Amino acid sequence: MDVFLSYAAEDRERARSIARALEACGWSVWWDRKIVAGETFDLTIERQLESAKCVVVLWSIASVASEWVKNEAASAAERQVLVPALVDDVRIPLEFRRRQTANLLGWNGGVVHEGFQALREGVAARVGSTGVALEPREPPSHTRRILARQQWSLVAGGIVLIVLAGWATRAWVMAPHGATASIAASHPSGVPANTVDNPLPIAFGGLRMVTLEQNETYYFRLPSPTSAFTIVQDVRLRKKARSNLQTQLSILDTEGGVVQANIISFNEIDVGFRKTGSFSVKHPAQFRFKLVNVAKPSDVWLGVMPEGQKQFLPFFDEIVPQPWPAGKDAAGTLERDEDAYYLVRMPRGDSGVILDFTNAKQEHTNLQGYLAVLAADGGGQQEIIQLNEIDVSYRKAGTISIKTDERVILRLQNSGPTVTYNLRIANAQ
Repeated sequence: MDVFLSYAAEDRERARSIARALEACGWSVWWDRKIVAGETFDLTIERQLESAKCVVVLWSIASVASEWVKNEAASAAERQVLVPALVDDVRIPLEFRRRQTANLLGWNGGVVHEGFQALREGVAARVGSTGVALEPREPPSHTRRILARQQWSLVAGGIVLIVLAGWATRAWVMAPHGATASIAASHPSGVPANTVDNPLPIAFGGLRMVTLEQNETYYFRLPSPTSAFTIVQDVRLRKKARSNLQTQLSILDTEGGVVQANIISFNEIDVGFRKTGSFSVKHPAQFRFKLVNVAKPSDVWLGVMPEGQKQFLPFFDEIVPQPWPAGKDAAGTLERDEDAYYLVRMPRGDSGVILDFTNAKQEHTNLQGYLAVLAADGGGQQEIIQLNEIDVSYRKAGTISIKTDERVILRLQNSGPTVTYNLRIANAQ
């Protein structure tokens, strides 16, 4: 793993933007700290921190008061891999003030920014070139669209310059759909930013999100040779509405040849969905992935876990299941196309479950939804109860069968008008 991103929890969204920008430059970044109960939090952080070639610390109003961040910065400084960045106008802790710090005040996510250029140079000095010098690889599709809108604004504001350089402008405007109209995104070798020969790196233990248009293809590569791993893939339409989710993920070798076609294949009618897959070979090798989105524009999250590593990756990089309320039923309210996730330890054998749905406005309408049980990693979804009833309120019962005492995730979804729900499970812990 190339970069460990240290930040305070309050700065999560800014950290996300910086992580994506660094990943677009070709580096693997570990930054997401959402780990559910059962994973040893501090050991996971320590393992990632010590293995990183570079540690980027974001100094902000919140982080200068965070012992976690200061300890991580001290550990990185001791190994001479610290690259600090200022995201708020604050006074950096005394022991780190002598270090050159990248100034990201006012940074809006673009690559042409003096502070971000300094940050990239600091990372490159410790990690080394990623094969694209200091020019970033093409960012994910959602970032490309933002950059394209920014660039169109510049074109509109400089129409006179466009006329004088008409031939260059025509080439820029008439670029094929999906091509990036950014000089910084060009590759020195002339190879397009994302192809089977130039895939985007994906770090072990984190989720990488890309937005794909219909029938768009994207390629990834693992950071190091491996012989066994688990893949986690989440898919959700951009409109976050119930529809047909269709993607295909295949494993490739370093030449782009197919090693295993469609190791994960989606064809689900849902708001969002997760699938997992396992892969192993006798000898470690470098692998790549080919991801194809067959459906409407979709957000796709991809994560890869080494064999034996137990770590939950949040659904859609944001949702962590709630602990089951000890000794109580689970209850709440769900809007249309909203989910509730619960983490619960179930005993071996059969456990009865009772689900109540009630229209929030006490209206006679269509009550739609389901209860499903998932493995502890969020994969292997199996429906237990399906609701599609015309009523004010409705109750259904089902059975959850578990082979061994283990933790499972329960997913409750409402597909109709807003409802209140009550979920009761015998022997839930």
